[in-house]
Amino acid sequence: TLAAHADLSVGMLWRIESGRSQPTIPVAHRLAAALNVPLAALFPPETTSTLPAPEATADLVAPGSAA
Repeated sequence: TLAAHADLSVGMLWRIESGRSQPTIPVAHRLAAALNVPLAALFPPETTSTLPAPEATADLVAPGSAA
């Protein structure tokens, strides 16, 4: 089983899979090795910033303040 290959209890693996617990770095490394994938494959890809573009905030400067 994955739990056995990663030297984890089934309960701990379930908590990680269900989002109730986050693995430590060593546990994440063991999981990646057991799955034969790079460590980065266990994490979601980076998302783009949710900040508005600078031109979208130009009108948000308070009246009388330096822009």
